[in-house]
Amino acid sequence: MRSVKRLYINIVLVIAYALLIVAIMVPFTADVQFGYAQNMAMKYRWKDAESKFRQAIKIDPFNEKYLTGYGNFLLLQSRYLDHNGPILEIAEKYFVRASKLNSYNAEPYLATGLIELNRGRYDNAFTYFRNAAKNDPNGFNIAFSIGTSGVGVWKDIGKDEKVFVLNRLKLALKVRPEYADEIYTRIWKRTKGIGLLRAITLNTLEAQNRLYGFLTSRNLWQFRKEQADMVDLYRKKEDPSKLESDLRANADTLNGLKRQLRCDALPTRIISKYKWHYKNKAGAYDLLQGPLYCNATIYAPLYMEKGKTNISIQLKKLLVIIAKDPSGSKYSPYVIVKLDDKVIGEMFIANDQWQAYDFSAESDGGLKILSVSFVNDVYDPVMGEDRNLAVGDVEISYAAR
Repeated sequence: MRSVKRLYINIVLVIAYALLIVAIMVPFTADVQFGYAQNMAMKYRWKDAESKFRQAIKIDPFNEKYLTGYGNFLLLQSRYLDHNGPILEIAEKYFVRASKLNSYNAEPYLATGLIELNRGRYDNAFTYFRNAAKNDPNGFNIAFSIGTSGVGVWKDIGKDEKVFVLNRLKLALKVRPEYADEIYTRIWKRTKGIGLLRAITLNTLEAQNRLYGFLTSRNLWQFRKEQADMVDLYRKKEDPSKLESDLRANADTLNGLKRQLRCDALPTRIISKYKWHYKNKAGAYDLLQGPLYCNATIYAPLYMEKGKTNISIQLKKLLVIIAKDPSGSKYSPYVIVKLDDKVIGEMFIANDQWQAYDFSAESDGGLKILSVSFVNDVYDPVMGEDRNLAVGDVEISYAAR
């Protein structure tokens, strides 16, 4: 009896050991197949990847990672198919299976939402998107994907969905601020909405500076002044000492400029285009000879009376490259006009003939520096872009007393 009992015990131990080995080896084997599948998918070896994904799922059919991975693989293939409806339908089934196995995983919900969005089923899509955001409320990948996908169908979704999309994008910028340029670009391309850009921008100096940089780099200078004021507001809040220091430095620079150009200033109401000065490489100021072919600031010293004044400046754009359609801001130089350190106007110069532009100012009298800054130079002969600026005479008039 003892020998029989001992035999039974040994048999049970062998079976337990075998089951243990299986329990260890099955997931390992499935993981190996899944790893091969992902590697082959990255190399666009579709058939081999398909086989390995299916083997992994066959070995372990209740692993959400494998189901989700296979679904993502099908999504990848769908991008290269003219008729991708059938493959998207299969992918969706795998994502749904994965979400049922683990309802707390955000990725299957996101993927299913993207498929529904592609089909134009926006209500369904945002139901899945909200589940994804609920499961991963602070993750960048989920927020970025939902936000940028939602922007792609901006005109077709409702108010609540738009608010949800903007909140996701704002979160994405909070988590990964270095993605600001890409996110802003997508929003602007789809919506042309400056208000949307501002809505997702965080209330920090760094974030406001990123938006300012985006606007100026994309030639959206018409929004510069308002955003510059916003940057200054946050500078006062976050770094007042640095702001004060910069203001003092600017005042010193202006006073130094006045000292150098004082001899050229005249108490006249007409300033010739030949009286504009620019700063040369040596740091001295020379008279301007011809148009501006690169970003630069030019200066005209003048003695002014007290009171309200109108400053009229002759300006025109100058295109060396004749573009197919030279109208509009794409080919127009942008100018910022200052009297001393105060901006009195800024605009695109769209005309290619001399035209007078009027700027209003309040003067306390004495020596002033009138400056014109050309800020959006570009030279790209392949794309047919070449912005240049010609600055002409200045006429000053005062309000009747």
